[in-house]
Amino acid sequence: MSEVNMDDRREFRRKRRAAGLSQTRLSQLSGVSGSMICLFEKGRRNAPPSTLKKLEQAIADQVRGHKMGSALRVEREEAVASFRKEIDLLRQIADAFKEVRLKYEDQIASIDDQRRVV
Repeated sequence: MSEVNMDDRREFRRKRRAAGLSQTRLSQLSGVSGSMICLFEKGRRNAPPSTLKKLEQAIADQVRGHKMGSALRVEREEAVASFRKEIDLLRQIADAFKEVRLKYEDQIASIDDQRRVV
């Protein structure tokens, strides 16, 4: 088992925090005990490579999940904006048809009035 220096441990802690993970949540995601994570970050205990790999994978999965979530939000917002534009266009078309209908109804009413007079 190789020694991990304190700078690497600080970097590990920084990455964990940047991913929005507490030690407890990282423990749940990785299957590594919370006490092991705490002792590792404080430099009181070394972790075998297999444990480090589990921890790093859990952090990477969390970061990937955030990125995917952000991408999906952006996609959803773009779709909503597109639908709103289409709805606005359909409303404009409906308003134009309504104007035409009213115009023709007025003309028909006028013709009917003329026929009654004659």
